[in-house]
Amino acid sequence: MNFIDMITMLKDNNHAEGYLDNIRISICPKSKVITQTTHNADGSKFTTLFANLNYEEAFSNNWGIHFVKQEKPKLHTFEEAIAAFKDGKTIKRELWSIKTISVECCPCCDDGFYAFSMEDMKTNDWVIIE
Repeated sequence: MNFIDMITMLKDNNHAEGYLDNIRISICPKSKVITQTTHNADGSKFTTLFANLNYEEAFSNNWGIHFVKQEKPKLHTFEEAIAAFKDGKTIKRELWSIKTISVECCPCCDDGFYAFSMEDMKTNDWVIIE
């Protein structure tokens, strides 16, 4: 599929990402900004606002869609989630579709600050992303 068709499909599905070789493309549901994550051979990855495709990648007809499998996650208390966050893990509430809180936050919508609500602190629906 071409790039435009892939982006059109992503826009309507929060649980999918586009791919071409080692490049993953997703759309932030909050800001609607396209982000690009490049997975390197050494296992590291680098996420940027979408801007780093070259001409051949942008006009390739080899783009695909990967649907993220939705398994029921193990739920944790706020205290357990914060302890995991302090250990460098990414955390989120189960009801958040894509939003996460991590040391390496989403570059498209993160201002480096998140205020936890009383509801956040009282719930037992926190997910620790491994």
